[in-house]
Amino acid sequence: MKKLLIIIMLLMIPNASFGEESNVTPLNNEILKEHVENIDTDDIQSLEERAKQGDALAQYELGLLYFEGTGVEQDYQKTIYYLKLAAKQGDADAQTLLAGLYLYGKGAPEDHKKAFYYS
Repeated sequence: MKKLLIIIMLLMIPNASFGEESNVTPLNNEILKEHVENIDTDDIQSLEERAKQGDALAQYELGLLYFEGTGVEQDYQKTIYYLKLAAKQGDADAQTLLAGLYLYGKGAPEDHKKAFYYS
C-alpha cells in the first residue's frame, strides 16, 4: 500500500520536473546538489573500488556523479548501473532516484512498472 501511495504522489508531480523539455533534473533538489558537491571527485578510482567491493554509498555517489557528469563524463547507463547496485542493498535514496528516472524516462526508457518497483 505504501508503494502505491508513493507512485500516486510521483504521478502527481508535473513532468517538467524530469522532462526532456526542461533543464530541471531529479538532482534539482538542493540536498542532492549539496551531496554531489561534497563528493571527492579527485579520487574517482577509489570511489569505484569501494563500489566494486559492495559499498552502497559509493555506488549511489557514483550514480549521482555519472548522472550529472560531475568529475566524470555523463553516462546514463553507468548512472542506472550504480544506482541499481545501491538500490539492491536497500539504499532508499538510490531507489527513489531510480523510480523517478524510470517514471519520466530520464536516462532510461520510461517504465512505470520499474518506477513502481523502485519506489
